[in-house]
Amino acid sequence: MLEYIRGLMNEPKASYREILRNLSHNFTYEIFPMQEQPSMEMLSRFLPGTKVAISSWWKKGPDRTMAWTKEAQNLRLDVAPNVAARSVVNEEKLQEFGAVIKVTDKALIVGGDNLKPEGPWDSSLGLMEKLAELNLLPKSIGVAGYPEGNPKIPDEVLIRELIAKQEFAKKHNIEMYITTQICLSATKIINWVKKIRGLRIDLPVVVGIPGTANLERLIRFFEEFGFADSIQALKDKKKLVFTMGVGAVFGFKPDLIVRSLAKKIAGGPADLNIIGLRAFTFNDLDESFRLHNDILNQD
Repeated sequence: MLEYIRGLMNEPKASYREILRNLSHNFTYEIFPMQEQPSMEMLSRFLPGTKVAISSWWKKGPDRTMAWTKEAQNLRLDVAPNVAARSVVNEEKLQEFGAVIKVTDKALIVGGDNLKPEGPWDSSLGLMEKLAELNLLPKSIGVAGYPEGNPKIPDEVLIRELIAKQEFAKKHNIEMYITTQICLSATKIINWVKKIRGLRIDLPVVVGIPGTANLERLIRFFEEFGFADSIQALKDKKKLVFTMGVGAVFGFKPDLIVRSLAKKIAGGPADLNIIGLRAFTFNDLDESFRLHNDILNQD
């Protein structure tokens, strides 16, 4: 699937509408496991085959992410769990998670937001190397990208890690892609992708977007999940709403980000290789379904 979409996105004369269509057809809903037991009410709202990602919550550990992933599999969703390396306490737990990942054959593997590792792994690459040693690597792995940087990690370190992960993917024949953190500026996203392409990082990019138009809701979820850096970034975006002229102080139109992104892809170089969207729903499924429908039906 990645190869097919990658080919489409690399067509040099792809139109704005074609790009929107391609982005919308590789659309993932990320949901947050707020409850220990999977919410059947929430999961059953997705049609079989829908791409769904189950977020990791370092405060609660990865067990509930795996429990939700198993239930999503039972409902025949195209599910990928998020695994935070610093939240995995030992090899026994990693083998449990690896068994689930082997079935989904896909996962997003990140370092995690907790400063102190709960176990022996401090980075996503270290965890992937251990999964390779245990023969538990999935076929497809997503890794994190930061168009606006990461205040805890210097840019040169982030780039060096992406290069190392790309080499790891080639060595182990993994379909690896980058999922970006939420960024409300299409210009910043495109400029960051151009930058990494110039550094010979050619991994496909899936752009992370907010699935809800309510900034206060986003901030509440980030506070609950402990993402301090993202909280400040979103609070700063309140000013952006006025300059864009698209909503009240706590709201904006996520589809405008996608529209702007598609236009910039259409007018940009052919090697951007931006292949899809990942909507961070913050469990506001009504808004996220509406967003996806708006993108599908845009002129």
